[in-house]
Amino acid sequence: MENSSASGLITSHDDRIGVGLILSLLVHVLTAGKELFGLNTLLKSLWIQLLEEIFLGMPSKFQWGDKIMLFLNVFNGALILHPEDSTLLTQYAATIINTVVHYNHLFSLSGYQWILPTMLQVNSNYESNPQLHQAIEFACHQFYILHWKPFVLQLFATVTPLLKFTVNAANNRLSKGVSAQCLFDLLQSLEGETIDILKILQLVKAEKPLKSLDFCYENEDLTFSISEAIKLCVTVVAYAPNHSEGICSSLFCALL
Repeated sequence: MENSSASGLITSHDDRIGVGLILSLLVHVLTAGKELFGLNTLLKSLWIQLLEEIFLGMPSKFQWGDKIMLFLNVFNGALILHPEDSTLLTQYAATIINTVVHYNHLFSLSGYQWILPTMLQVNSNYESNPQLHQAIEFACHQFYILHWKPFVLQLFATVTPLLKFTVNAANNRLSKGVSAQCLFDLLQSLEGETIDILKILQLVKAEKPLKSLDFCYENEDLTFSISEAIKLCVTVVAYAPNHSEGICSSLFCALL
């Protein structure tokens, strides 16, 4: 029979029209999806540019408090949605550095807590993307140059609740969060020179090469080493034992 067959083959003219319409609709949806994704990338880029202009146009000592988190979440959202877009990644990293330089006092105290969790988790989730790894490692290296010990302490304090020890038996990998290996790789990258493969510094408005924003460190050797990080943790244990557990556990986890 023409309209149906036992084998389920499409034979009728109406069936062919129906399948054609479905395929055409699928192609349209896929095409529209790519267009919407590209539009979203453009919108995120414009939002980053707008917020950078707002931040840099305001006094550096403006009392943001925790409210700045609402604006920094725009940057975080852009990184989460488009971590493999090199153009947006470059703009994101440069804008974050510009923001850190402008609001020096805020970030020297606690500002990194609003950007590092997203950076660390995205870095850990995209293990197979060397471009993303190098861009985030380069940005963190600039943070270290700008704020040295305050950045290191905020890094350890931020990563502690994100470290995951539960192993997924299916693929023998950590299920979520930041892996200890990812943290260790980041610490290792701070020990040497990182390559600016995306030319991030070209979009940074501060004087280059970047220097420490704290005059107390002007004559100090700012070379990072994991052994110095351990000494820093020991200092925290000695003078602030109530806050030492998380910082030290994150460091020792990375060294295991």
